[in-house]
Amino acid sequence: MATSMATNIVADGFTSKSRLKNAKVKNPPKCGAFKERPAAKTSFRKFYERGDFPIALEHDTKGNKIAWKVELEKLDYHHYLPLFFDGLRETEHPYEFFARQGVHDMLEHGGQKILPVVPQLIIPLKSALNTRNHKVVCTTLKVLQHLVVSGEMVGEALVPYYRQILPILNIFKNKNINCGDRIDYSQQRRENMGDLIQETLESFERTGGEDAFINIKYMVPTYESYFGLTHVDCLNSKQFFKTKQFELGREAVKYIQVKKILDVSPLEPGYKIFEKYGKVVKVTIVRDKISRESKGVAFILFLDRDSAQKAVSAINKKQMFGRTIKCTIAQDNGRATEFIRKKYYPDKTQCYECGDDGHLSYNCPKNMLGDREPPPKKEKRKRKYEDEEEDKQQNVDEDEDEYIEDPYNDSLSAAIAESAALAERERSTNKGESSSRDVKQRKTIKKDSYFSDEEDSN
Repeated sequence: MATSMATNIVADGFTSKSRLKNAKVKNPPKCGAFKERPAAKTSFRKFYERGDFPIALEHDTKGNKIAWKVELEKLDYHHYLPLFFDGLRETEHPYEFFARQGVHDMLEHGGQKILPVVPQLIIPLKSALNTRNHKVVCTTLKVLQHLVVSGEMVGEALVPYYRQILPILNIFKNKNINCGDRIDYSQQRRENMGDLIQETLESFERTGGEDAFINIKYMVPTYESYFGLTHVDCLNSKQFFKTKQFELGREAVKYIQVKKILDVSPLEPGYKIFEKYGKVVKVTIVRDKISRESKGVAFILFLDRDSAQKAVSAINKKQMFGRTIKCTIAQDNGRATEFIRKKYYPDKTQCYECGDDGHLSYNCPKNMLGDREPPPKKEKRKRKYEDEEEDKQQNVDEDEDEYIEDPYNDSLSAAIAESAALAERERSTNKGESSSRDVKQRKTIKKDSYFSDEEDSN
């Protein structure tokens, strides 16, 4: 009896063979996004083997370091710095050590020489990141963090080149080691790629100016702003936030005020803490206008009053994150409509904020945001011209009354004397008016700012 064994046929997907009964379809090939790329021979190795670098290896009790034969301040950064950045792709000793340590030494002593060389560093940085070698990428990220703080405007000069640098960071952003309950010592050595990428992006945003975040967000969509709301870090006790006493208010009873909040990074756990008790509409953190650091005051707005009361009763005097939280209803949110509207205070007998005596509303001790500046006093405009016209009119009336002819002066001599006195008074008044007009005209005359000899000749 003859037996026939059917053999499986290995076929590619979406082909005619893949439809056969005994066909086995191959798995799709891997895209290899995390696969290492082979690095070509660097220019740094060629220059080092020829002896073109003024460096030597120096052994010390603390480890190896570079002995520079020339002062770093006198080096030509346009020539040497791009070569050392090109050596970041090296993984063999001593090339890897000289390139890495040489870059850090030059960045530390470069100062104003670094900014003009930034465009020449983009291609070496992109080549080092494209190797996708774990050690090379981690070294390059540390160099980038040092580069943006090495000189003024260097961080802003890198913003136009984010499209060349950030694509690789977007690929490896979430690549962290999941070791379960075991200890990952790479975090202590700063070799965890995901954490290094997050630190690098935050450094770019801090030093890149106004346009840094929008350009980072375009290339790394999952990145959240470093200057966002406050983050509660459970690993570092110095970064915990704590709330302080709030006071019951009359109008803004939906707000909960949070004090002593440290500015770290975006507040995701903070939202979850308060969303348990109701819908959180808005979280307002008072920041400094220049440094953008938190002033330690925050207000949480709930959708309704019951949610705010529920949150206060549940969180007040509660142990959380190793701290005792104290909170009540906020008095005001600092931007409430009652404080935006203009208020009129008819008298200064009492404070119109709390109703107590002894102080004004602008210096009320119960104002959560401190003393407010009083409005400027309105100065009454003096009616100068109207007063002058009234005085002139009165003087004219007095003169007319004074110069009325007396009907009892019937004698000719008395009439002549009276007319002479009247003429004398008119001359004196006309002379005074003409002198005042001359003075006014002299004040309005402006001297020519340009003097020419041609005027005299003419």
